[in-house]
Amino acid sequence: MRRTILAFLVLFLFATMVLAADGDPKRAVVGVWTMGFCQAKPYNLPFACTTQFVNFHEDGSVWSSYIFDQFPSSQFGGNSVGATGTWHYLGNNQFFVTMLRFINDASSGYVLYILRTDFTVEAHPKSDEAVTGKMSFLFYLADPTPPPSFPVVKKVPYQDPWDEMVPGPTAIPMQRVPSFDPNSPVLP
Repeated sequence: MRRTILAFLVLFLFATMVLAADGDPKRAVVGVWTMGFCQAKPYNLPFACTTQFVNFHEDGSVWSSYIFDQFPSSQFGGNSVGATGTWHYLGNNQFFVTMLRFINDASSGYVLYILRTDFTVEAHPKSDEAVTGKMSFLFYLADPTPPPSFPVVKKVPYQDPWDEMVPGPTAIPMQRVPSFDPNSPVLP
């Protein structure tokens, strides 16, 4: 009888820990999300729609597959590669995210600057929708270097002051990409 009660208690405690981990607000953002600027508020920025996948890892790292709009007149119409960065839990279902990416000249392909994007995300456990809060774009300009004359960003985006800062949009909707793996932290 004691073994049965002990076994039940162990099983109950294990089940409680598993259920608590699934509802952990510190993990609510973990997974792959789509994010699009097309519906950002207020939408008065000098570029059109952009879309990306953002992958929030449990270790606090972020990877983004950002695709800037393809309109030649866009301020951000040049070549760009995915961004990398970090996220931190602030409490109360809020996360602070910093991402870095190179922005290249559309005609030459040379680096124009590093774009650092700082923003907050509100994400709730077991929800497949989230929304961004305050966002800032911080620009670190590239300088030409003698030979060869390729532009290089000489500043450190986490330590040096930026060359320019622009407030970004708010309320960018995010949608979680579901996973079919039952062991994934991404919703099935």
